[in-house]
Amino acid sequence: MKLGRRCVGLILAVWTAAFLNAQDDPKQRAKIVRDLSKGGSEAIPKIDPYLSDPVSDVRIEAVKAIVEIGTQRSLDSLIKATRDNDAEVQIRATDGLRAIFALVRYRMKS
Repeated sequence: MKLGRRCVGLILAVWTAAFLNAQDDPKQRAKIVRDLSKGGSEAIPKIDPYLSDPVSDVRIEAVKAIVEIGTQRSLDSLIKATRDNDAEVQIRATDGLRAIFALVRYRMKS
């Protein structure tokens, strides 16, 4: 029984270290955002913090993920991203908002 607890403790320690290292690497954070986006609109609250990441590439991935989700729940996050200090983040967020509004207009006409 004690050996089992030690193994669980070791596994937990390794997993925690791997998670913390992933958080230090912008490429890993961008990958986390891409993986989260597969969860649909339910994932937006988990993606939102990445809109404030210190690395613009991570913020760009967050915007791309939110645009890809493209639901009404995306709007607040994209509006927030239009105020980013990086022009590419702003442009992608604005383009995403335009795409979502165009889709809504199209659906209303149909």
